[in-house]
Formats: sequence, C-alpha cells, structure tokens
Amino acid sequence: MNAGVITNANLANSSLTVTAGNGLTGGGAISLGTSAAIDITTLSNATDEFDIRVGLCDVTSGADCTDGVYFWYNRNTSVNWIRSTANGGTRTQTASTNAVATGWVYLQFVVADDESSVEFFVNNVSIGSNTLNIPTTAATGLLFVIIKSAGTASRDFDIDYVTFYQHNPTGR
Repeated sequence: MNAGVITNANLANSSLTVTAGNGLTGGGAISLGTSAAIDITTLSNATDEFDIRVGLCDVTSGADCTDGVYFWYNRNTSVNWIRSTANGGTRTQTASTNAVATGWVYLQFVVADDESSVEFFVNNVSIGSNTLNIPTTAATGLLFVIIKSAGTASRDFDIDYVTFYQHNPTGR
C-alpha cells in the first residue's frame, strides 16, 4: 500500500499490522527499537470506553498480546501509560507515572543489546524498563490498535511517524 490515508476498509479488525522481520533477536550485540508519534484526540471515559496498544505484538484483534513489547492505554487500569512485555502469554504490565493526554505524543522503546530489558520512553523521557517476559518468538509485527468496549461515539487516534530499527554497534 502506498503512503497516505489508510481507511477502515483497508484495516483488518480496525488495526494495522506491518510485519517487522524475525522477532526481537538478531544475535550478538544488536539493539532493536521502535518509535511512533500518535495523537489521541479524545481520552477514554465511562461512556465511550476504549484501549490503545502501540508497539510490537503478535495479535491484531481485541485480545491482549501473547508475545510483544508495547505501550498500553487502559483507563480502567491506569490513567498513565502502561509499559508492557509479553512472552508466551505471560505478561509484565507496569503503570508509569506519565499520564496519557490528548494531543501528539512520541512513544519509543529500546530492547537492550543482550535482550535482558526493554526501556520505554514518552516524549524522549524514560518511564522505566521491563526485565521480565521479553518475547523470544519471531511472530511479532508493528501494531497500532484501538479497541472500543463501550459507547457509540467514534474514537480514533492519528499516527504521523513510525520507525522500526535494528542497530548493530559493532558494524557487522
């Protein structure tokens, strides 16, 4: 698909998944990361409830990731960004102290060279690292999904900038 507007007719389960290679491993001293700029126009509320997941994930439906590294917005769990890692269906999900807000936000995570941790950033400020349940499978792709669970008003978020990179500091 060429760059431009992606309509709901082009999306499976109201999500966009881009296959992103062979998982989180690359052998040796390799770091991997992804970043995205998103704009949440309206926050979730009791009338129009929804969750947002942004990152790498093996699931494109409303189900939670079995394997993935992602940011999660779930107002019922926390009004702050939740840093999430999942491996084989076991998850580590930790609420940050960085509140989800309307407007543009830059989300990024970086997997350590030795794959022992994942550090999460919101607007270039670290919100902490997860060291448990880092996925070991190759079945992950880029994921941007909004899951509506209550209400009839349309809810969406905009995506303006996405990167996915794998960096080898030894220059192989």
